[in-house]
Amino acid sequence: MKNITILTILLTIIFSACKQGYDPLAFDENSQQQKDNKIILDYLAKENLTNFKNTESGIYYLIENEGEGEHPKTSSRIKAHYTGTFLNGEKFDSSVDRGQPLSFELGGVIKGWGESIPMLKKGGKGKFLIPSNLAYGSMDRGRIPANSILVFDIELIDFQ
Repeated sequence: MKNITILTILLTIIFSACKQGYDPLAFDENSQQQKDNKIILDYLAKENLTNFKNTESGIYYLIENEGEGEHPKTSSRIKAHYTGTFLNGEKFDSSVDRGQPLSFELGGVIKGWGESIPMLKKGGKGKFLIPSNLAYGSMDRGRIPANSILVFDIELIDFQ
């Protein structure tokens, strides 16, 4: 009888918390964002990279060459060269290595690219440190483990 009473109390607490919008089994994205931000700041300090700026969403970036003309819009079709690495420098993908720029709809890529690429103009180059919530989040994606912070060197060749 005592075990049933304890179980009833626990279930009541859990259901009450769920009604108030708290899901005890949910992934805490804010906590991961805070971890990512600390890791990025530690990386920038360790590498003595003091000229990076950051967006409100948590992307750290350095525009090496702004480029010329207009900025692309989220509806633009983009042609770009890129190299993707982890913070430890390990490369996971590169259009440069393949010798073929990537062409894609800007609205159809990870959120971090959707926010980063419009900072550039045609011919522009930048380095972007993208926290996991703006990349692939808590999902493994081939060679990219869950909750990975991604580093992209991007050259915006053209857009329409």
